[in-house]
Amino acid sequence: AAGWFRLAQYAEKADDAAIAAAALKWVVALDPTEVVGAGLKLALLGAVSLFCCVLQFALGRRIGAPLGRVDSITAGQAFGQKNTSLMIWIGYSYMTQQTAIAGGLYCIWHNLVNSWELWRERQRLPDR
Repeated sequence: AAGWFRLAQYAEKADDAAIAAAALKWVVALDPTEVVGAGLKLALLGAVSLFCCVLQFALGRRIGAPLGRVDSITAGQAFGQKNTSLMIWIGYSYMTQQTAIAGGLYCIWHNLVNSWELWRERQRLPDR
């Protein structure tokens, strides 16, 4: 199915819609449940972007730790939340769409990490 999918991509670039359509029909016929492992690719992109997100937040915290708790959190934010919109735009404009998806997933992960950190900090503080 992957070979037929690649043929369809080449036919689309060559503006040959008939060959592209025929090749895509073969892709669906050969692999009706999953088109060329797209789900696996997306899961891999999500896992890699999650790993990078957690790693960068942790590195920032580690670097800022000698300066105190507040600076540790600030350094974690600086490392973990850097230019994700720029990464998405560059990935989509100059690389592949998968690169833009990875940037979007990273953006989701860092917002989830921020939410978790805020929740954890609220749990640590006494009620006001």
